Amino acid sequence: MSANAPRTPQPPRDPERGAFDRPSSLTCTVLIVDDSSAARSVIRRTVRDAGVRDDRIFEACNGQEALALFEEVWIDLVLLDINMPVMNGEVFARTLRAREDLDDVRMVVVTTEHSPFRHARLRQIGVDWILTKPFHADHLRDAIRLCLPSAESRYDRHAA
Repeated sequence: MSANAPRTPQPPRDPERGAFDRPSSLTCTVLIVDDSSAARSVIRRTVRDAGVRDDRIFEACNGQEALALFEEVWIDLVLLDINMPVMNGEVFARTLRAREDLDDVRMVVVTTEHSPFRHARLRQIGVDWILTKPFHADHLRDAIRLCLPSAESRYDRHAA
């Protein structure tokens, strides 16, 4: 890279909170997968606060619905509960990682599950981050920013 090449700006951190300042808008798309509408609502609000536009946030009630959405929209990041009916989060994560066309989708698990054994299994599957409920909004915002550090869409990377 030449000395005159533009640098990709990184979001500044607030040293007191440890959280990233809110960017004006992220170009990524986020899928929230949770069987609880209340949990989806709280997570959606946090995702918006992290800088993702509301029209780029999608929701599903279980893993099966989530997989169907991948046929309709481009998803960059999945925020995933584990304990859900129809298709749980662990089965969804395994299914997603098994698909070559989706193996670069980032996954953050947001769950009430505290088992170290289960967390280890999720990491082996390829989950990028695990947050336990109840979570602090700053921790979820940090996880989003760390999983999407350049704030660019998978689509933008694949199109280049």
